[in-house]
Amino acid sequence: GRAIVAVGATGGRRITNCVSQLIINSIDYGMSPQEAIDTPRVDCSSPETSVDTRLPEKIKKALMGKGHVLRVMTDEYPPTGFWPFASPVIIHRDADGKLTGGAHTFHAAQAAGY
Repeated sequence: GRAIVAVGATGGRRITNCVSQLIINSIDYGMSPQEAIDTPRVDCSSPETSVDTRLPEKIKKALMGKGHVLRVMTDEYPPTGFWPFASPVIIHRDADGKLTGGAHTFHAAQAAGY
């Protein structure tokens, strides 16, 4: 009867993939907000599937086996200075009403609650 998670991100076309992954990580896998953000990402918003360098090789091979053409994103930022995936924030409310949050570490920010 009440919201348990709030998610948002910057990143244009990459937002939908990011927000979906954060909700799945939080709700289905029980990750904390920061764990959900820090998990390797996959983005299918362009013809090639962008994957985080930290994504396990086994998963990369499985994606290629399903016909995905992968573009492994490097840890270096491009000349534009933008992270190659969406940059999210997330707030989670537990059963007792306690709020916890997470923020993408690319930004000079931190999650805090009261």
